[in-house]
Amino acid sequence: MFRAYFRWNPDTPSTYSTLQSVVSKVHAGLPQVTLMGGLTAAAFTPADHWPDGAALSAEEVGNIAWTLPNGAAARHVTDPSKYVFDITKPLARQFILAYAYKLLDTGFGSLFFDEVNYIPYHGHQANAPYIDAWRQIVSALKDYALARYGKALPVAMNGGWSTVWPCQDFITVSASMATVTSQTMRDNWDDFKSRVMQVHGHLPPIMYFIDWGGIPTPLSAFASLSQSEQIKMIRLLHETSLREHVLFVYPLHGGVIAKNPTRKYDAIQQGTYDTIKQLTTTPVQGVQ
Repeated sequence: MFRAYFRWNPDTPSTYSTLQSVVSKVHAGLPQVTLMGGLTAAAFTPADHWPDGAALSAEEVGNIAWTLPNGAAARHVTDPSKYVFDITKPLARQFILAYAYKLLDTGFGSLFFDEVNYIPYHGHQANAPYIDAWRQIVSALKDYALARYGKALPVAMNGGWSTVWPCQDFITVSASMATVTSQTMRDNWDDFKSRVMQVHGHLPPIMYFIDWGGIPTPLSAFASLSQSEQIKMIRLLHETSLREHVLFVYPLHGGVIAKNPTRKYDAIQQGTYDTIKQLTTTPVQGVQ
């Protein structure tokens, strides 16, 4: 279950006891299902807190935030109310890891980190120090999962088509806005797979999804299509995934609808669930 929970805004310590109960019920009824937890590695509010509820002090905020040359804390480009983590700072990694550990303790079986590469992606710094910081985050997480639960933890990040970083057990990439708005395949799979091969030396599992967040995003654009256009898009991405030997993440719920930002996309409400069910339960010749 791709990004079954995603931490973007501050939550409360009680959130995790509720999540633990839900996760336990899912595992009891569907033991074959792995739930993926997600969290931002880019954006935080200065009024955020540690998992135990302790508020971030002004000094901690300064030791977590990406600081601009003028001394100001950088603001996140899509949500200026939030500051940006500088993961090369030890306390920033400690804060992100504290919530990652919490998701593991809650029962999530894999983790997804959003915008780990935010600072170099926006052209402000070289990749190398941030890749090293990412390695440290992954190493600490895998050590924690193995020592505490005796399990290997699958980890991935949201890097986009132009950026592929190491230390990922599976790769995630979203259908582009060009593909969604044109309703034709515009994503360059040959180039992307070549990038993955250069970094990893092989092709890990690749999960192809429709990303969400603010507006516009691929999912908000998708959700604003007519029902027949949505079904056409789902079939296009399904068929592309089979051809490219990648895993399509069927869109069930999340994001917002560009034409009505107060509503979230929902496959049942928008009439695409039957198509998804049919595609995911129909045997495909030559595919197991």
